[in-house]
Amino acid sequence: MNHQKSLAATLALLMLGVLAPAAPLPAQDAGRPAGDAGLDEVLRSLGKVLTRHGSRAGGGVITTFDVRDFSGCRITYELTPRVGPDRQGYVPSIERVSIDLSALDPALVKVVEGRAASASVRLAAGGGVPAVEISSAREPHHFGAASRLSSWSIVLRNKAAAEEARQALTRAVELCRR
Repeated sequence: MNHQKSLAATLALLMLGVLAPAAPLPAQDAGRPAGDAGLDEVLRSLGKVLTRHGSRAGGGVITTFDVRDFSGCRITYELTPRVGPDRQGYVPSIERVSIDLSALDPALVKVVEGRAASASVRLAAGGGVPAVEISSAREPHHFGAASRLSSWSIVLRNKAAAEEARQALTRAVELCRR
C-alpha cells in the first residue's frame, strides 16, 4: 500500500513537470561537435556575408561566390566566372575551395586591406598543415585534382564585410577546435 502511494505521488509530480527537465535536452548526433547549433548559425551568417560581398567583377569577367556546403567543420564554396554580356573572350576556370575549419589557427585569421576598397580575409593553419583544398574546372561538376595549401585568402568587396567574415570565421574555427 505504501509503495502504491509513493508511485502515485511520483507519477503526479512527473505529470506536473516537477521532476521533468525544464527544457528538452538537445539530441547530440554522433560525429558532430558540441555547440553545433551555434556553429550552424555562425556558418549561415558567414555564408550570407561571403555570398553578398564575395562576388565581384573585373576585366570583363563577373565572378560569383556560391556557397556549396557550409555545414559542419568543413566548408566548401565555388567561384564561378562568366564573361559579361558585352564581352567575349577567355573565361577563367571555376574554382572550388574546401576549408577544414578545425585545422585552422583562430589567431591566424586576419583582415588584409586590398586595392581600392577591397579587403581579404587571410586564414592559415599553424605549422604548415594543409587545411585548404582547391580544384578547378572548365565546366561545373568536372573538377580536377585538388591542391592542398596551409593558407588561403577570401577576397571581399570592402573592409567592413571582411571584418564581419573574419569574426564569423574565427568563431567557427574556435567551435570546430573544441
